[in-house]
Formats: sequence, C-alpha cells, structure tokens
Amino acid sequence: MIHRKSTLDALDCQVELIEFKNTKIKEKHMTHFLTIKRIIILGIVIIAGLILGRLAVRMFINLMVGGSLFGGNFL
Repeated sequence: MIHRKSTLDALDCQVELIEFKNTKIKEKHMTHFLTIKRIIILGIVIIAGLILGRLAVRMFINLMVGGSLFGGNFL
C-alpha cells in the first residue's frame, strides 16, 4: 500500500511539473507577443510624432516668413 501511494505521489508530481512547464511556455509566448505589440505601437507613435513635429515646424516657419501653409495666397 505504501509503495502504491508513493507511485501516485510521483505521478502527481510529474503532472504538476508538466503543467508548470506548460504555464511557463505560455507566459513566455505571451510576453514575447506583448513585447512585439509594444514595439509596433512605439513605432507608430514615433512616426506620428515625426510627421506632426515636421508639420508644426513648417507652420511656424511659414508664419514667420509670411507665407501660407497651403501653397499660395490663401485669401
């Protein structure tokens, strides 16, 4: 009886180890996915910032030299 109980305990330990490994693998893949998602979002924000920043500088310079942002006489 004692031998059978220790065998069942060993099997329980193996099942727990497999479940633990599966959980760790899922966490690793999810972390990798979230990291890629963050990098993509950061890239989009940087590109939008560059475009809007360039537009703001262009508007300021056009204002300073008396030009129009629209390529000619606006009025």
